[in-house]
Amino acid sequence: RTTHATRPITMGRFSHLILTVLPLLAPADWVATTVENRTSGEELARRVRGRLASMTLQIENFHMEDIRSFYWWDGKVQDDPEVRATIDSEVPFQTLLEVLEAEHPYEVPMIISSLHDEAAEAEEPGGGKYLMASTAVNDTSVETAYDLAKSLVEVRYVACAQVETVGESNTDFLITVKTLGTSKAQILLDFGGLTFDWKPMRGNGPYLKWLDENVKIRADAEE
Repeated sequence: RTTHATRPITMGRFSHLILTVLPLLAPADWVATTVENRTSGEELARRVRGRLASMTLQIENFHMEDIRSFYWWDGKVQDDPEVRATIDSEVPFQTLLEVLEAEHPYEVPMIISSLHDEAAEAEEPGGGKYLMASTAVNDTSVETAYDLAKSLVEVRYVACAQVETVGESNTDFLITVKTLGTSKAQILLDFGGLTFDWKPMRGNGPYLKWLDENVKIRADAEE
């Protein structure tokens, strides 16, 4: 279960290696993953802190947020309550990724962070192969927010859509999706009533492979 080049003037034939490595060595700023519940999140935090301490590294904060996850798995939409764990840290992304992969209880965990615009452009001219996006859905019911998130996954425009309540409100929600850059056009076309905040995304290899396999691009969307 789960629960995102321009040619340099110099640097010659090794430049592609530099472009690949720099995003992984950059400070993480934050890394997000999901777990089954808060108990699992607390255990993951303890294990991650322990591994990092052995490297004389540390994380600043470990936040947890209750969410509802809709995602494509085993040929259908899955719907699970989960907890999103967000780590604030200056530890390099690759280091946090390896530590989280070693300790995570999921078969295919989501371990993601934002990819700075310059790195995204280097990897994929136009803004990045993998994207995360958030949209606010206000003055509505939780059932409507869930139905909207589920619809995005059902049509395979996104592989994952997570819903969270905004503050103490019972009518304001945030939907966050993980998808491919090539799916952006069809999302904007068919869900044009929503305003998305798009960000290039980096993540662990198995999760990005899962995105590649489970987001479907319509033929007319590629034209």
